[in-house]
Order: sequence, then structure tokens, then C-alpha cells
Amino acid sequence: MKEKVSLTWYFNETVSIDSAFNYETAFTCNLSNFVAIGSARSFAGFTFYFVTGTYKRTEVYSNNKWKNSIYRTVTFDEEPTGDLLTFLRANATPL
Repeated sequence: MKEKVSLTWYFNETVSIDSAFNYETAFTCNLSNFVAIGSARSFAGFTFYFVTGTYKRTEVYSNNKWKNSIYRTVTFDEEPTGDLLTFLRANATPL
């Protein structure tokens, strides 16, 4: 039987990012729709961002701080799998 994976996750206060990534996945956060979660190298390490359907990046975490706590809760359209699920299990709590 397949394990049921939560659709809603709450990110930890600090997020462990040690490389750039891009996970294409539909989700909502703060009543906004997004199509990807990603990270990129910055002067102070890595930034963490959400991507809209028009490919606009919203930086949500950098310098080991959240830009706003509203970005810590996300709800996916489908159950996360693979590398995305591994990232979530290391950096967030299922709700």
C-alpha cells in the first residue's frame, strides 16, 4: 500500500540548502498560485524562492531568514514525491 503524503507543509525556521535546485510542482501559498520551488546561489549562501506561472521569482528565504512568515506554509496540488519530498522531510513538517 502506498504511503499517504501530506499536501500541506510548514517550513522550519531555518532551511538547509547546500546546492541550487528547481522542483516544478503546483502549489499555493498565501492564496497565491505557484508552479515551482527553487534555490540559487547568492553572496550570502543560497536563496530560496517560489515561481509563479509567469516565471516571476518571489524570494522567500535568504541569509537564513524568512522574508515573511506567510511563506512558511505551502499546500501542493498533488502529493510531493522524489527529491522534493526528500527536501520537504528535511526542512518542513507535514500538517
